[in-house]
Amino acid sequence: MLDLVDPTDERLANIYRKGQKHAWDGEAVLADLVAKHGRPGENLTGAQSDALRHLLAVILWGELTAWRVSAELAFRIEPLEAKLAATSQVHDEARHFRTLRDYITFLGDVPRALPEATTRVLTATLGVRSLAKKIVGMHLVIEPMALTIFHMLREARVEPVLADLVGYLERDEARHVAFGVLHLPSLLRAMSPVETADLWLWEFREVAAQLRMVRELEPHLRALGLDPRRVVDVG
Repeated sequence: MLDLVDPTDERLANIYRKGQKHAWDGEAVLADLVAKHGRPGENLTGAQSDALRHLLAVILWGELTAWRVSAELAFRIEPLEAKLAATSQVHDEARHFRTLRDYITFLGDVPRALPEATTRVLTATLGVRSLAKKIVGMHLVIEPMALTIFHMLREARVEPVLADLVGYLERDEARHVAFGVLHLPSLLRAMSPVETADLWLWEFREVAAQLRMVRELEPHLRALGLDPRRVVDVG
């Protein structure tokens, strides 16, 4: 039977309600922004366009990972309000993936090969069985990094269509991080000391891999005028 009781259920229920209230049509929003600002990439040099394409490809495949992880959480997680919040995220991630893919195609082909550390970060969270590790990896490691890059791209207005588009993405991602922060404590309380220590060790490895991931992205970030150190600091 599905557990219907959770001490944080009202806050998790609000995440679900906000997801329903603020859902947006990615195709329509992107079309409106292109009509407003012109075709993406027209204001960029070839090197900048290539750097943006590869940087967003990392986020794109991160969104696909988040889509798959949130779908698994929606299936496995209890109680009800947490399951609803995770289900809301599935819809968000599908919209993000579709919209970012469509945006990148304005700049050129979608890169499919990812650097080694980036692949490590995504596959580790996708492949792990523990729900606590999935939430730490996705909601407290990967999602905050995406939020940081979105914030910096919007702040720098590297490309006007993207600068406006990431505002929509940021609002969704903030709810996803909140879901992880709210639901993780209930999972931690049920863990043994050995399981807790294993989680901390796993998280340390993931953060170290994420720092290597930022190093891999450094040439693309610098080509767009973004400071890699600030990505770490803000994140």
